[in-house]
Amino acid sequence: YKNAPNVDINASVKFSLGDLEKIFSDYFPGYLTLLDKVNFKGLCDIKLSAGGRLNDLRALVLNAALESKAITVYLMGGQQVKIENVNINMAQKDRRISEFRVVSDTYGGKVNLTAEADLVYEKPAFKLIIQASGIDLAKLKMDTSFKDKTLSGLLNADLALSAEGFDAQGIQGKGL
Repeated sequence: YKNAPNVDINASVKFSLGDLEKIFSDYFPGYLTLLDKVNFKGLCDIKLSAGGRLNDLRALVLNAALESKAITVYLMGGQQVKIENVNINMAQKDRRISEFRVVSDTYGGKVNLTAEADLVYEKPAFKLIIQASGIDLAKLKMDTSFKDKTLSGLLNADLALSAEGFDAQGIQGKGL
């Protein structure tokens, strides 16, 4: 791939997350199994700029922003989570994701996710922080297998994770 084409892309796109399966099967078949575990539905506005050689996605310079009024995340076992007012921003340069931020409303509360990753090595190093506040468990349970159970209250939680590589066994974390 030493002669891989150089790209310089600036795009603004309206995108249906339901098309991810087709895109993954055509262009990223190695990651298609991820969609067996988690799948997404919803319409998004995406602004993207990308530059560099296509032979290594980790080496591209990327800036992306995604906005959506509503996204539904479908999980294994038929569970679903509804997320509203989603804003995602990402910046990647020099094989490093310096910013990955997700801000959203869900079940009457807020979720903030921030992440960064060092993509230089064969086993990339990741850091992830999730903060949830004011999530109404009575509303959330209606979209889960707990809908027939007694569950109420507000969820407030902080979770910090770090990992090396793509192996879930190497995840370390702490939460409140």
